[in-house]
Amino acid sequence: SKTLIQTIGVVAGFGFTGLGYVKNLSLFIGGEAFLFIAIFSGLFWAQKAYRTNLNSSTREVTRIKKLFADRYTVFKKIYDKALSDIENGTEMSIPKSQIRDLQKQNNDLMLKFAEQEEKTKLGDPFGWLMTFFAIGGVGLLLSFFRFCSF
Repeated sequence: SKTLIQTIGVVAGFGFTGLGYVKNLSLFIGGEAFLFIAIFSGLFWAQKAYRTNLNSSTREVTRIKKLFADRYTVFKKIYDKALSDIENGTEMSIPKSQIRDLQKQNNDLMLKFAEQEEKTKLGDPFGWLMTFFAIGGVGLLLSFFRFCSF
């Protein structure tokens, strides 16, 4: 879509460079109008897609932080106990109950990780953009020819 929007912009710009050779002003204005509609609707869709992706990424980061919060609490107890034993020069002894809690948190974490959030459907503007591009391009092209007038 981004490349298509750029291409439409180039065509619209070329139309204005030949403004002195226009034979039918209404076709020229109509063609340019369709090209501008295509550009603006494409830019609007692209902005909406970027925003949706950003919001989705932010929600996913928040979800992952929540998933790891409980595991971190259990792991921190084990880690702090191990550091304390090392600093005291004693053999590390971690209670089996804490190891079981950590194992349970790991298992629960994997189950929770499998849950996926629903994807937002943005739609595909390609058909509309191509239609506006075609109508605008033909209108612009025909504006350079003189037709019989009654």
